[in-house]
Amino acid sequence: MTVKNSKQELEIEYRRACIKEVWIELGVFDVTQQQIADKLAEKCSITVDQSTISRDIKVIKQRIKDQTADDLRSELFAGYMRLIIEARGAWRKSLEDAVTETTEAIEGGSGPGSGQRLKAQTRTAGQSGNPAFLAEEQKAFKAMREMFGVDAETAGSSEDKPLHLNISNLDTVLKKAWSNGDNSDSGT
Repeated sequence: MTVKNSKQELEIEYRRACIKEVWIELGVFDVTQQQIADKLAEKCSITVDQSTISRDIKVIKQRIKDQTADDLRSELFAGYMRLIIEARGAWRKSLEDAVTETTEAIEGGSGPGSGQRLKAQTRTAGQSGNPAFLAEEQKAFKAMREMFGVDAETAGSSEDKPLHLNISNLDTVLKKAWSNGDNSDSGT
């Protein structure tokens, strides 16, 4: 393995940026490496062989995949946090006393000054909260733990291991977390 200096690294990164731009411009799926090499020479004045194009495209694809996974992780995390906040807010609201106000018009007697009068009544009932909201919050937490592989971590070693997003089973995790299973009768 050769050690590259910062100038060589900058040149490689510039070349890869040019290759990525040309590759996207020519149409990612319907372009040959030779077409990329030709356009690269024309547009960026860089001449490289097919093997360099091939290696650089592999690196570019991996970077795109990594960035996409990071973006997806951030998007899903934010979505789950919104669900958790909404569920917790709904839970707290469901704990508030229920207040019922009624107003009734009562006809007066037959004498003078006997008209209608209004009878108002306010009834307050304590609430124990709707557990379905807590169940929704738990589902979001479970999906997040599965997405980041938290439950798979062993005690004491999680500080040394970075959390990884496993997007290969993302559909399964999401369907499982939000399925109409035995505890999903939330009424929401």
